[in-house]
Amino acid sequence: MPETDIAVLRTQPPEPLQPITAGDDGKLAVGDVVLAIGNPYGIGQTVTQGIVSALRRHVGGFSVYDQFIQTDAAINPGSSGGALVNLDGELIGLNTSVFNGAKDARGISFAIPARMLFSIVDQLIDKGTASQGWLGISGRDVALSALRNRATSGVFVTGVYQGGPADKAGIKPGDVIDGLDELATPDSRSLQYVSSHIAPQSEVTVHGRRNGKAFKRHLVMGKRQRQ
Repeated sequence: MPETDIAVLRTQPPEPLQPITAGDDGKLAVGDVVLAIGNPYGIGQTVTQGIVSALRRHVGGFSVYDQFIQTDAAINPGSSGGALVNLDGELIGLNTSVFNGAKDARGISFAIPARMLFSIVDQLIDKGTASQGWLGISGRDVALSALRNRATSGVFVTGVYQGGPADKAGIKPGDVIDGLDELATPDSRSLQYVSSHIAPQSEVTVHGRRNGKAFKRHLVMGKRQRQ
């Protein structure tokens, strides 16, 4: 899937492979020790150690849906596609790139979070293609003008697409959305990222505020049309 830099390959290994244990990148915290596995410059399997430098990092020039795990573990050409694991050996990310903003930049590497990885991979295996979820709203980050809703973070809904998932769930302009299921969405980029990696037709719970009062709405995700 070009938008997310994820692909699935079918292999026929001579011996059965042991699948890696899936971890929960949602439990990561800045400072956690991580290991990056790869084949840098084709010299053979290599493991490097680092820490989580930042979470939900947006890096311009990749995709509007990126919220990478940033780490200082050494990643070089050949390391892309390798596993980023925690100290329990659980997969919490997929190494994808290094920072190219400066020639002397070191120790700034990025990995695709496991939650996003699993969502896309499951769809690719089941259907041969992956689709991104769609809420059917337009919005902006909560500003001072929206404080009448007693919200200091979230997405202020400015428009609802008629007949879309949000419209059917009763969400209206003026509402503030601050979470999907158990995931917080403190700003519009977070909401876009989380919603886009929920498979269409999935049922989700929208958490928000209307006129200062918290509410929950259940909706079925729509399918985002590719631009």
